[in-house]
Amino acid sequence: MLNLKKVKKKKVIKIGIVLIIIAVVIVALMPKDGQKDQQLPVASFSLEKKDVIESISTSGKVESVESKNVSAAADGKIKNVYVKLGQQIKKGDLLAQLDTTSIQREMDKAQKSSKTEMNSAFQDMNSKYREYDNAKFLYDMGEISKDDLLKAQNAYEAASSDYEIKKQSADTTSLQQQIADATLKSPISGTVTLVNATEGNSSSGVLFTIENTQDLQVAANVSEYDINQVKKGQKVIVKTEMTGDTELSGEVLSIAPTAQKEETTGKTTSSGKVQFLVEISIKDKNPGVKIGTNARVNIVTAGKEGFWQYLLMRLLKASRAVVSMWRKNREAVI
Repeated sequence: MLNLKKVKKKKVIKIGIVLIIIAVVIVALMPKDGQKDQQLPVASFSLEKKDVIESISTSGKVESVESKNVSAAADGKIKNVYVKLGQQIKKGDLLAQLDTTSIQREMDKAQKSSKTEMNSAFQDMNSKYREYDNAKFLYDMGEISKDDLLKAQNAYEAASSDYEIKKQSADTTSLQQQIADATLKSPISGTVTLVNATEGNSSSGVLFTIENTQDLQVAANVSEYDINQVKKGQKVIVKTEMTGDTELSGEVLSIAPTAQKEETTGKTTSSGKVQFLVEISIKDKNPGVKIGTNARVNIVTAGKEGFWQYLLMRLLKASRAVVSMWRKNREAVI
């Protein structure tokens, strides 16, 4: 019974304290003398639902997800060029043809010469075989010694080996391959983004570059201090200089396993920035995004969606209001 009285007494005290606090707040908010006709100031604030994210910001270059350089495997002058800069082509389309006149002449000469030598070697081999076969018969009859038989055998084997050599030298596979390599074809479907081939000039160096201009990515560098936060599959916000403030969605495709040092004084030193190459796909198709342009990326490492946020840094200067913020579709009450 005594405990029950104590509990009731504590409740009465708490209720009394709450009533006193409410009374103080009401008095504080009541207009002072001379201000009875004035209304209490009402502040309104813009309220919106935004995503709160944590991200790593860096820069990079836009490039194709698939790019191939085409060079000539055979030396020679360029006879014909079949494509132009910016042309759309398919895999297997002709790019250029090298002049194969000298190679064809060399092959014809080799074929004629080797054919004569091969026929001569073949006849000699057959002759030595007949001599060896006759020597075996005479040896079996006891007409010649074993040394004479071995001499005939060695002569036949030498003639047979010579014929094989001549036959291999008659093989023009290497020259035929050079002729085949003189026809340059596109290894992929895409757009011709580089043409260094000119009819009549030498075929040295990279002659063409073919790139897929539809599927693009950003090659970005991430600092060694941030790289551990980057994971494959993370969402990325991409902006380019050519598309302004337009945000393009992207995704982390790959992360280089080793770092690359940035040279600051002409040579790599301990003061150079250690960075990792991160490849980021650009999912949104935008004709304004061009290969080789600069891009700014924000790699989303953490975040929450659908939170109400105020656009002002400070909502109230005095603690004269109670603010309740609710997630998602609930109201924000001030």
